[in-house]
Amino acid sequence: MAQTNNSKTAQDAAKDQQTQETPKPELSNVVVDKGTGELKKEDAAPQKPVLPTIEERLKKLEELQELSDKRETIVDHLESLNKFYISPSGQGCNLKLQDSKGNTFGISHPIIIGEMIHMAKSKLQDELTKIEEAFVFNM
Repeated sequence: MAQTNNSKTAQDAAKDQQTQETPKPELSNVVVDKGTGELKKEDAAPQKPVLPTIEERLKKLEELQELSDKRETIVDHLESLNKFYISPSGQGCNLKLQDSKGNTFGISHPIIIGEMIHMAKSKLQDELTKIEEAFVFNM
């Protein structure tokens, strides 16, 4: 009988050693999925986002200020163009252009002036859209 006790003790010792070597699952970060009832491992702690440096934030602020200034200028030009009135007869309607060398060009044809105003509004509106799309706060 002593032999049986010794062999049980040896088996028990082997089992104990195996139990000690086998890692036990950690239950502190295991949650039950309410939808499926399955056990799922949850991340220990959500990682905090890395904040940009003060230099990066200041640079972004400068970029946003430049976009804001450009936007304000374009809005002012659009408002000025919207105030233009071209009479049906074309009287009192005149458009003058001046180039970098001081050369001037003037025209008083109401249809051409109307088309040029329409084109200028369209181009300014396109630029305004581009600026507003670029106006993003995230870093």
